[in-house]
Formats: sequence, C-alpha cells, structure tokens
Amino acid sequence: MAINDSACPAGETPATAICNGVPFKGTDPGNFRDFDPSVRFGPVDETWNSFSPRVGLQYQLSDDIMLFGFWQRAFKSGGFVNNAGTPAVFESPYDEERVDNLEFGLRSYLFDGRLRLNTNIFFATYDDLQRGVIRAAPTSTGQETFTDNAAGADSMGMEVDFSWVPVEGFTINGNIGYLDIEYDDFRADLTGDGIETDNSSLDLVRAPKWDMSIGVTYLIDLDQMGSLTLGTRYSYTDEMLLTTPNDVGFHREELTTWDAQAVWESVNGRYRLAVWGKNLSDEVERLGGTPVATLFAFASPTQPKQYGATLVVTLGE
Repeated sequence: MAINDSACPAGETPATAICNGVPFKGTDPGNFRDFDPSVRFGPVDETWNSFSPRVGLQYQLSDDIMLFGFWQRAFKSGGFVNNAGTPAVFESPYDEERVDNLEFGLRSYLFDGRLRLNTNIFFATYDDLQRGVIRAAPTSTGQETFTDNAAGADSMGMEVDFSWVPVEGFTINGNIGYLDIEYDDFRADLTGDGIETDNSSLDLVRAPKWDMSIGVTYLIDLDQMGSLTLGTRYSYTDEMLLTTPNDVGFHREELTTWDAQAVWESVNGRYRLAVWGKNLSDEVERLGGTPVATLFAFASPTQPKQYGATLVVTLGE
C-alpha cells in the first residue's frame, strides 16, 4: 500500500512535505520512479470477527405452494484505505458494516405447473455503513478522501418473478423489484472544509426505486432439422445516483434496453448457432463514476448497441 499524493506544494520538497507519492520518496519530485524502497509503514494489522446467524421457518401450504420467513444478520468486513493521503488515514482501519434483514415470501407452481410465481418482501436495517468521505489534510490538494463508518440506513422492498407457459413452446417470464431505502443517520464532511454536516437527506448510491424486465421465448420444432428458439427481452431500471455526495453530473437517468436472439440447435444437440442483439434501442447512460477531490472526475458508460453470433460445436459422443 502507498500514500497517493501527486505533487509537492510550492516551495516544498519530499523531505519537508507529504508529497511525491510517499512512501515512494526520493530526491527528484518530478520522477515517480525515484523512491526509497526501505520506506514502509507498519506493521499495521486488524482483525474482524462477526457472528452472522440465520433463523427461518417454512410452511408447505400445499404440494404447489410454500410460505417462508427468516431473519438474518450479515456483515461486510472492515479494511484499510489503500490510497490514503496521509499516514494517519493509512494506519487507521475502518470497521465492518452490518445488516439485519427480515424477509417473508411465497414460492408456488400454479395451473398444473404452467405458472411459476415467487414473491417476497423484506425489511433491512444497516449499521456503520462504509462511505467515502473527505477531510482537510496536509497534502498537495489540501484534502483527502477516505472510507469511514459514517452512516446507517433503513430499507424495505418487494420482489416478484414469474414464468408462464400459456401454450406449449411459448414462455413469458419477468420480474419486478421495488426498493425504498434512506439514510437513518449520516454525519460526515463531504466537502473537505473540516465541518461535519447532516447528510441524511441524500440518496444512497446505486439504489433505483424500480427495476423490472419481461421476456418471451417461442420454441419451433423443425423435425429433422432441429429446433429454433426466438426470444426477446425488455428491461427497465429507474434513475439512480452514482456518488455518495450525489454530485452534479453523476445522476443517472432511467434506462431501458431491448435484447433479442434466435437460436438454432441440431437434433443431436452437437451444433448450436445463436444470432443475437443487445441493447437494440441503443440507450446509453452512466454505468459508474468517481470524482477525485478537486483534481478530476471520470465516468464509464453502459454498453451500447451490440450485434453478434455464437457457434458452439460439441465434439465426440
């Protein structure tokens, strides 16, 4: 691990200031390869232990319908900031985050198995959420970004997925999800001015309220020439925020995509040819993005329209 700082302040050198990519500290501030390999931080270590139980019940209402419910505690391990700006942050780990989840649901096969319907509803409470925050620091930029256990959150949601075969060879399947999540308490410095503020009104990162998809497939029997399966799928994801401070420019609009494919398979199953298209509506939004203090910001897009073909040949018996 290394402290990540790019340049020395005016009038300073690596010997007098935290700069030039410490601990890669040499005599030439302009040469990042000029370093002293003997400089190391540590030893710094930490251990995290967590008891993560799960307790549940299920009831078979009939041969085709099962009800269930469970409570579960899970955790995400703590760690170290591997791109710290100062030794203090480098040597100070952040703790684990925890979630308590209560869930109820149904699993069913109806109408002689032609309809598979699964539903569940959940309630979750998050404690010590790991979030990227900023503080003033003696670096070349005057601040540093690090991970801290800065927030808690409460959520509830619902999921439904189904598969329906109205006639032989024709299948309709889909899913829908709803999520309502908000910070319970989020006090942190998100601007680097040294002042902690209440940020509980912010939206959580990558938490769309709605997401759903529906697809259809149709299987055509070609007798001695094998089979042909035609399929298409429509997907929708609600708008979402991509950064913890909900930065301007990192708000992703709702995204809809349409995929399609045709798959031919030989009678003996040895040959399979698929012709496919993804995101045929050519909808492109931000996949993710990261602003880096006052230095720069970068973002990546979702996949554009794509076409292709895939041939699979199985050799041997």
